[in-house]
Amino acid sequence: MNILHISASDHDGGAAKAAYRIHLALTDEIQKFNSRSHFFASRRISSDPSVYTFNNSLSNHIRHWRNRFIAKALDCLQLRSISYRSYAMPGRNIFENLPAHVTRSPLIINLHWLGNDSLSIKGIGSLAFPVVWTLHDLWAVLATRHYFEDHKSNLPTDSQIQASKLKNSSTTDSFLDKYFWNLKARHWNNIKLIIAPSSWVANLSQSSPLTSHIPVLIIPHPLDLQLWRPYHPIESRRFFGLPERGPLILFGAVGGVEDPRKGADLLFESLSLLQDLASVNASIVIFGQSKPAKCEHQLPLPIRYMAHISDELTMARLYSACDVMVVPSRQETFGQTASEAQACGVPVVGFQVGGLVDIVEQEQTGFLVKPFDSVKLSCAIRRVVTDSKLRHRLSLNARTRAKRLWCHRIVARQYNEAYKYVAGSFFSK
Repeated sequence: MNILHISASDHDGGAAKAAYRIHLALTDEIQKFNSRSHFFASRRISSDPSVYTFNNSLSNHIRHWRNRFIAKALDCLQLRSISYRSYAMPGRNIFENLPAHVTRSPLIINLHWLGNDSLSIKGIGSLAFPVVWTLHDLWAVLATRHYFEDHKSNLPTDSQIQASKLKNSSTTDSFLDKYFWNLKARHWNNIKLIIAPSSWVANLSQSSPLTSHIPVLIIPHPLDLQLWRPYHPIESRRFFGLPERGPLILFGAVGGVEDPRKGADLLFESLSLLQDLASVNASIVIFGQSKPAKCEHQLPLPIRYMAHISDELTMARLYSACDVMVVPSRQETFGQTASEAQACGVPVVGFQVGGLVDIVEQEQTGFLVKPFDSVKLSCAIRRVVTDSKLRHRLSLNARTRAKRLWCHRIVARQYNEAYKYVAGSFFSK
């Protein structure tokens, strides 16, 4: 059996990294079962020979830039929108860029984060092979948005409220949203299984009229725990030139503090309440962006910017250098920084939202507080930073939890069982 993963990228962003990790986990594991995993990325970054992309033809370049232009034009029509949107522009044929052995039947297609330039909405519906879709955000269950529009307004995150929004979105959205919603409803009848990385995503998938008829499995994103593990903290601090003494509070995301969904503003509100930690030489470490020319936040603790880190070993060492990872996201389908940190033995503090509820075991591997209470978040950070015995217990529990839930071999077997289920129902007809 062949598995073909289709993604906008293999390394650019958290969703792409998660998709590629799933592919690598399967490459190591499912060969035992006479299966092979292949990966198609609209934008390939790695040199992995098992990752394919569009050929370098003039027509492909023209279609790519045409799609970007159309998407920008459609964004301009969404005058009040603050969310990133995708419209899935048609025009490029993935399969003409793949060797014959990759598409040989029996083939299962595993979709991931697609963006504007991978498959069109109609193209997804016309795939001749069974489709499994791993949801890295909410685009499949919404019209054009990737997350709920109100992520910056700190509205309640109750799942019943969000489910109500999903059920009513086809009638309350803009004209463009209604058009793309109806397009999805008309063409998406061939998706056999949705894989959700968290209970939150699974519940929303079952609540959306677009996907409520599709079976859902919850399978978390995998980690190679030989790489994502605790490293010597002092040596790690020396590697980055960080202070060898004093607690280090870590925060990071793709794009650093710029994405409102990641809650950096809530983090800064919390950190402003931690003046007392200056007496123990605490520092803040931020990865995902360089030091800004002008810092808008006056905080009682020094900030050290680590810029963007693409190398996973370097990232694991940065986690190991720090005492607590803060994930103050407003919406999070899974929360890979939280799982990565725990795999490195670092406790996690955040809000009780989305996929973080599945990742962080309350008072065992970290603390999740009421959304979006900056005072309670600051109290949780202080508690972890100042209590060394508690921090040690949380650290041991975090690593144990990572081994039990996110080991790439365990996750690969769960995916293999999902593929067997889909293949049995499709190819036995």
